Amino acid sequence: MTTATTLTDLTATEIAAAVRAGELSPVEVAEAVIEAVDALNSTLNAFCILGARATSFPERGGVRRAERRCGS
Repeated sequence: MTTATTLTDLTATEIAAAVRAGELSPVEVAEAVIEAVDALNSTLNAFCILGARATSFPERGGVRRAERRCGS
C-alpha cells in the first residue's frame, strides 16, 4: 500500500492479501470500514444498525477466526 492509498480504496482481494501478509489486521479493516460508514451514512442513510462493538472484543476469538480464514 502506498501512503496515498487508504484502506477503503483497496479491493477485497487486496485487503485479504494484506491481512495474509500481516500488513493489516482484521480489526484495522473493520475499524476503517466503520469509520467510512460513520462519515457517509448521514448522507447515504444506508445502515440502520452497525455492529461496531465486535471489533472491541478481540479476546473473544473473532480476530483469531478471521486470521485463520485469511491464512494468517
